[in-house]
Amino acid sequence: MPSPWPAEARRTLLPYVSFVLTGMINTIFGPLLPWLTARFALSDAEAGLLFTLELTASVAAGIVSGLAVARFGFRRTAGTGAVCSMLGVAGLALPSRSAVAAAGCLAGIGIGLIIPSMNLLVSKSSRGRSAAAVSGLNVAWSAGAMAWPLVVAIGAERALAALAIALLLAAAWCFRGNGDGVGGRASAAPPLPQVTGLGGAALFGWLFVVYVGVETGVGGWLTQYTARAGAAASGTFVLLPAAGFWGGGMVGRVIAAWRLTDASESAVTLGGCALACIGIGALLIARQPDVMLLAAIVTGFGLAPIFPSTVAALSRAVPPRIAAGLIAAGGLGGATLPWIVGGASTWCGDARCGQRVLLAACVALTVLHAVRIGRTRAAFVPPQMNTDAHG
Repeated sequence: MPSPWPAEARRTLLPYVSFVLTGMINTIFGPLLPWLTARFALSDAEAGLLFTLELTASVAAGIVSGLAVARFGFRRTAGTGAVCSMLGVAGLALPSRSAVAAAGCLAGIGIGLIIPSMNLLVSKSSRGRSAAAVSGLNVAWSAGAMAWPLVVAIGAERALAALAIALLLAAAWCFRGNGDGVGGRASAAPPLPQVTGLGGAALFGWLFVVYVGVETGVGGWLTQYTARAGAAASGTFVLLPAAGFWGGGMVGRVIAAWRLTDASESAVTLGGCALACIGIGALLIARQPDVMLLAAIVTGFGLAPIFPSTVAALSRAVPPRIAAGLIAAGGLGGATLPWIVGGASTWCGDARCGQRVLLAACVALTVLHAVRIGRTRAAFVPPQMNTDAHG
């Protein structure tokens, strides 16, 4: 009897299912921090290193993922990543600090293989609608990130077991069938956009580093921060602000994919940065759990349009081979800023010190985007306007 799901439907659905799971793995340590801290008596600085290990491994795997795709194809590369992540997720339940650290690295290697390969698979197989399809991947990732704190509410060990099983099934799905279901090489490469120069490229690199650092830092430390700062928070409620943060991001990305245009890009980006700063500032002064939940939602919603608008601006400014490296560099922010947040909290003996670091980083992100937008506008001022201005 033939499968009720046609091969094309299964092939189309796979990347989105994979991205739901990578959203969970990317944010895996945040909701687990109270559990891991209690198990191993971790300081905030030691807990912050878990983010660094996972994201550093992810960046390293992302660098070599292009070679793996060229040799083995998109699906097999993603399947290998799913196996690595499955082993890493399962290893987080082991009763050893070193084993948990190694497991975090394995999970990072997995997402470093899955995310680029599935992005490329969707882009190649969605000719004429690749932007919408890739935006859908971001929504799927956000759905996974939002769901993970709620899954952890059933118990950390049960949540890890469920995620490991889901990754095993996803790996089997990736290895099933022949080929990737996309054509060969593209018939013609698109023309390269205008290069902004070394300074412009470096500015974009810093934008991605700071953005990923802020997003990972807020989402990763929110559960721990809520448990300490929210005096009235108890039980599973401490997990809700993290879910609200990623949920706000998911809603914001859906709206951005629907309404964001080139004309509105600059205003939306700066508005999102300002809203995120307000949200993080509110987290600093909030003490009631419901206020912290609202502040988390506002922060996630504000951050949501920044990444897609930055990618769109980057694609118009530099060649694709450079753009890919700059986007991958964002992982360095995710590998360092959460660790700095943990170190600041340990040094001050106050979780709010770490939140102040995140607020400062978000303000810096706003300033960097203002500089980028100003440079872009200046580059397109007609010569006669410059002459008039200097009289």
